[in-house]
Amino acid sequence: VVKRGLMNIGLTEASLTKAFEDEAQMKAADTYQRERADSLNALESYVYDSREKLDEYGKLKEFVTDDVRVQILEDLEVAEGWIYSEEAEEAAKSTFVEKKDALFAKIGPIQARYLESENRPVYIDRLKETILKYKEVIVPGVAKYEHLTEEDKSTVLKSCEGAMLWLTKESAEQDAMPKNVDPKLTTRMLEAKDQEVVSVCKPISEKPKPKVEPPKEAEKPKDDASKPAGGDSEAKDGDAKPAEAADESGDVEMKDADTDPKAADDAHVENGEEPNPTKSE
Repeated sequence: VVKRGLMNIGLTEASLTKAFEDEAQMKAADTYQRERADSLNALESYVYDSREKLDEYGKLKEFVTDDVRVQILEDLEVAEGWIYSEEAEEAAKSTFVEKKDALFAKIGPIQARYLESENRPVYIDRLKETILKYKEVIVPGVAKYEHLTEEDKSTVLKSCEGAMLWLTKESAEQDAMPKNVDPKLTTRMLEAKDQEVVSVCKPISEKPKPKVEPPKEAEKPKDDASKPAGGDSEAKDGDAKPAEAADESGDVEMKDADTDPKAADDAHVENGEEPNPTKSE
């Protein structure tokens, strides 16, 4: 019986379901084989890489004791032999992962010591730069920090000097330790101390200067109020001066006419008057 809606190839619903399941299993098997091969390759690469780093001239040699290094090299040799054995051909993916994890448990700490030794100077320099940066806050005469209070500057100084004392002590103790033991001063500790200084000093160094209001301009006096009270009278006095000058000149002319009879007659004639007969005789 073929149900309506199915492909016209005579498959039952159960057969079609089984076909889908078989296809899914094939895909899962392919995925597993690929992941198994990747795990085997990862184990093989880790064995070769670790053996190179732990040999007589390898970069990890200083970070492990000789007896431990020799034992790990033997373990790596055993692992290499197993990889090419018949047992490995039949081994599951999980077996490769377990063997790699077992080797990493021994080699990982050695690798970590090496990385700490390489990166520690970088983190030390970074902390020193942070301390130097914020110590500028307490330097006298720096204009952008003049508005900070003495309490602010004291807080910054305490944080910077405390961090520097800690760094000096921890660095000296770390330098005295052999490289083949776990470090006392780690990059994580240095980073945490750097952040501690920043969290204390940065908010203080970024305090804004208080706003200073500009001085108010003085009110300009009104034009009428600025004039002197006697201004009009002075102007009137000035206007009267020409008239006074004219009167004075007229008096001079009249005086001249009185002293000179002929001049007096001429003056009468000019004014439309009869000449004085008495004075003319």
